[in-house]
Amino acid sequence: MASRSLDELPALTTATASGADEVANVDVSVNAANAVADTGAEAGQAADALQESDNESSHDAAEEHVEKRKPGGQLGKRKILRVEPRVKRTRGAAIDAQMAAKASVAQANAPEDADESADGKEMRVITSVPDYLRAFGFSESARKKLPSKEDREKGQLALDSDRLRALVNTLAASITYSAGLLYPGNPSTLQAEVGRKLLRQQDKHRELESLVAALTTVIKAAPKGSVQGRVARAILIKGASSKRVSELRASKTVSFGGSTVQRAYQDFNACANGEVVAKSKCRRSNFDEDLVRRAVRFLISPENVSGVPWALREVRLSAHEVVQIPVFFRIKSLKAIYEDYVKHAVDERMDTIARTSFYKVMSKVLASDGSSSAAGDAASQELLGSQRERLQAIIDDFAQDNETKSRLSALLGATLGFLLTQFDEHLTKDSADGVPTHDIPFGLQKPPADGNVPVRSAKCRACDFPFYFLDELRTGTILWNSSLATQDPERAKDAAEVIADTEHKFKLFQGFRALFLDQIVDGDVAQTPLTQASLLEAMLEWMHKNLPHITEIVLHCDFDDFRPSAQLPVMISLLNTRTPVKISRLLFSEHAEGKADFVAHFSKARRHILAFMRSAQRVRIRAIGTPRGLAAALAWDQGMQNCGLQFVQIDNNKNAEIASLTRPTVEAMERYGLAMCTDFVFAATGSFPAVSSVDAIRTSIESRREFRILAFAYAGMGSGCECSFALGFESNDEVAQNPVKLSISNADELVEGAAIPDLASISAQGGVAAPSEAASARRSTANGTNGGRSAEDQAMTERDYILETMLTNGASAIANYVVQDFASFGAANTDDGENDENEDVSDEDDEDSGNVPDPRFALDSYMYGSLMGRGSSFEDNLTGIRAIKRSNLRPLLGSSLERGSTKDWPVTVSASSSAPSASRTDMVAFAVRNVRREFDAQNTGHSQDMEVIFARAETFPTLERKQGWARRPSCGNSCSVDYVRKYEAQITDLFQAGLARISARLPAAKMRDRLLADGHGPYSLPSVAEVQRLLTRLTQREGNNGLDHRGSLPRTTEKRGRKSKVPVEVRNFMSALLEQDAGIKPQAVVDSIREKFPNLVDLEGVSMEDHTLKNAFATAKKHAML
Repeated sequence: MASRSLDELPALTTATASGADEVANVDVSVNAANAVADTGAEAGQAADALQESDNESSHDAAEEHVEKRKPGGQLGKRKILRVEPRVKRTRGAAIDAQMAAKASVAQANAPEDADESADGKEMRVITSVPDYLRAFGFSESARKKLPSKEDREKGQLALDSDRLRALVNTLAASITYSAGLLYPGNPSTLQAEVGRKLLRQQDKHRELESLVAALTTVIKAAPKGSVQGRVARAILIKGASSKRVSELRASKTVSFGGSTVQRAYQDFNACANGEVVAKSKCRRSNFDEDLVRRAVRFLISPENVSGVPWALREVRLSAHEVVQIPVFFRIKSLKAIYEDYVKHAVDERMDTIARTSFYKVMSKVLASDGSSSAAGDAASQELLGSQRERLQAIIDDFAQDNETKSRLSALLGATLGFLLTQFDEHLTKDSADGVPTHDIPFGLQKPPADGNVPVRSAKCRACDFPFYFLDELRTGTILWNSSLATQDPERAKDAAEVIADTEHKFKLFQGFRALFLDQIVDGDVAQTPLTQASLLEAMLEWMHKNLPHITEIVLHCDFDDFRPSAQLPVMISLLNTRTPVKISRLLFSEHAEGKADFVAHFSKARRHILAFMRSAQRVRIRAIGTPRGLAAALAWDQGMQNCGLQFVQIDNNKNAEIASLTRPTVEAMERYGLAMCTDFVFAATGSFPAVSSVDAIRTSIESRREFRILAFAYAGMGSGCECSFALGFESNDEVAQNPVKLSISNADELVEGAAIPDLASISAQGGVAAPSEAASARRSTANGTNGGRSAEDQAMTERDYILETMLTNGASAIANYVVQDFASFGAANTDDGENDENEDVSDEDDEDSGNVPDPRFALDSYMYGSLMGRGSSFEDNLTGIRAIKRSNLRPLLGSSLERGSTKDWPVTVSASSSAPSASRTDMVAFAVRNVRREFDAQNTGHSQDMEVIFARAETFPTLERKQGWARRPSCGNSCSVDYVRKYEAQITDLFQAGLARISARLPAAKMRDRLLADGHGPYSLPSVAEVQRLLTRLTQREGNNGLDHRGSLPRTTEKRGRKSKVPVEVRNFMSALLEQDAGIKPQAVVDSIREKFPNLVDLEGVSMEDHTLKNAFATAKKHAML
């Protein structure tokens, strides 16, 4: 058998693709025709087929390319095998030919060189090292670098050997060479996969790539800033290598920045520590930090706000960031502050931040309840708020120079800020003996009648500081020798008058005190008139104990808290017979008048409760969920300043009893419509014995009481309608008749209704008649017959008639109409000694021992002042109320030396540094953080110590105060300037213009702006509150002109509601048509009206449509049927 050596085989050549990017199909064929013997017919046929294929492909062979080698003898990266395109070949034929050739070669004898021959298992194309080197084009120098055959067989090459390294480089080059031939894309991909295949890590790599693909899918699909996107990003950044992350960033599969990677690591740490990754809502914008700092510096200047240096307020910027800043109360409106800021920026030639941004900064920096806390009550607003604008205008017009102007403006802000926000606190901290402003009982005590009035003049720099400012204002302004004063002496005179009036109002303000009483009801009690009367009784008892000089009060309510009912006036009449403090008048208001006082009080109470919950007590309070817990919080640290406290309990059974006793009278008054009145004046009880309790009424002999109430439909309008009612019992404990009568009070006399029947005579006729039978008999006598109707139907008709008559014709129409159909008192008789032992409260035992206290609010673990004092029992009161705990008056008028200091209240701020978005970087957050910095840097007048400011008044002469200096002047004797008197005529004209034309109506603020636009001076202009009071008087005057002189209801017979456009004569004509024919059709009515009124127009002069007339006819027909 003949054989040939491998040297005679066609050499492998290389060629390039001549600049083409794509590599043609590589067809490597070996001509094995000369290497096989004649071993059979099948082998010969296979060799002939292979030879024929090679001959056909040799015609299209590419040119050989000159080989380019690297210095090491290796082929270049662009070298590929010879390219021979396939021509008319099928995959099956090529495979068959190759398999036949391989079989023939396997049967041939091995070459003589045994050490370089194959192992005999299967003959391969490359069987020795020289074949391998020649196949891949390595030079002889490359072969010399390879290890010897002996080293290769024994495996004695070290890992750091140069020979092994050369072997590795040679194999890597050949693999790279082969990958470039076989893989048309990036060869490194094929090389990486072959390496993983050899190392058996292919499955692990696929799992890693699948995980990366899944994470990138979530990141791309998640909304920006969402939690799921942040978690997926954190896992990918932490788990993948930096090279893989760079590849993802370069391929733009996902976008990663430097800060994004850092936040991803923070999110991963948070997840690994078991924290919750929450979405942070914040907006970031670019802004000028210098502009924001200047805006903050202007905002917290003394001209705009009043600061409390020792108090801090928490401002929450995000869920994880809380900043503490000083408490600032604005002394001007937000609009005025912004307008001044824009004007200041124009004067200083600097830019401003946007209006919306400035308002956002103000909402964060200023206290949310600033308008109510700084000047919450009406007295503060009237005495101080109205004077600021006038004094600032005087400083701007009459200051000697700019330096003096700035100094006086700062003193003005410090003065008003001290009086509005710090004066009350100062009174409780300083208790110097002999200072009249600190001793409020001395100021409220009535001066002796002999004229020997005690005088005090002890020095207090803080209390004298407001008057020191006024003295500086007089000396710092040139009111009498300036050119302006010479040209306009009237204006200078007004300015001097304003300064004198301000001094008087400062004195009044220092003597003003707003006292509050908080009553916490134990248990769930409905808001009923009986509950309100019970709380009133407890309040009157507290006032008599703590304020004995008060003997009469006026109760002002609103319809939001008190529903219209006749029960409350009846109960007040009963309370006036028992308590030393009388309620002379009850006013209802539909507006929120005086609500600012309570808003400010509730705001202070909330801060007091928060301080109690943060206090360093033995048991930390997390929540307050019971009335007792609320009372404990309010009584902590001896309670709130200027506020009393009572923890009361109401007996609903006793209130139900008193309700049944007074129900007949209440129903009768409601039947008359008196429950809808808004003003009740209670007459003095005279020599009537006091009503100590319900039992006293029930058990006393001949205990009849008579009460009189003067009711007004509108407060202060008309002469009122007097209502008289009686309550009483006979000696046999049977209930006597209790009639109610109405009368109209004229200017000089009282015209009474029918006389009250003799109760004794009614009882002598066999007891009390049934109410319905007695009423039916009286109606039959008065009307001749009852028309076959039941007594109940007649009672309903009578009630409707009374109410309709009172609303349409006034109370005078029913003055002589006496109703005596009242239900009897339904309360059952009670033994005098029943439940005496059960209701007795021992002095040694706690009154509320029957209630199990919440262990979280144990009464022994907190400071309560005198809240542990004993209250009253149920049988001592008229209503079903008793005080379980009550405070005394020490926090109101005494010193706070015994009170715990609230300066160092601990504040808990929760912050998490692991959260990546805990800090806001927007402009508002930047401004809030800079408030404290500007405050501490002494860029404003607030940073100065108040004692340093008060020290300026050390040389100012102390004002003497007489006993009773804080007492309110009697009506008409006030020395204050009446600013509205000068402009009463102009305001009246504007008011009348508004009555004539609705589009010309102006509120009080707009009227004042109109006066200012007309050129009137800013010193003498009345404040908005003063203009509003004048408008109220004008409204009442106009209302009285339209009222009946005998009653309190309008004389017009028209019902309330929208005024009809149909003239009165047309409506009267419709009524006449209805009386003639009740079934007349609407179109017939319209035709009759058109015939009678050919040129019909409405009240506004517009021609009337048919549908308007039909609607008016339908309304008239409906009222006629009623």
